[in-house]
Amino acid sequence: MIEMRLNVLDRLEMKNNLLLLDMSSDALEYAFYQLSEFLRTGYFFPSEFWSFSREGRKYDTQVFFGKLSS
Repeated sequence: MIEMRLNVLDRLEMKNNLLLLDMSSDALEYAFYQLSEFLRTGYFFPSEFWSFSREGRKYDTQVFFGKLSS
């Protein structure tokens, strides 16, 4: 399960089977755009989405969108 939350900072946290994405308004707007384009075209371009900081990590975590075959 993925939960997206509006926040000042872009931050990623994992708890059990939950992925929490704290997103700035810019990141949230871009996510909406990317998902809208995916629904319109059927693919993500570009697949790079955003980078998020993680507690205890030196480098940001890069997030990509991708379509999985069913």
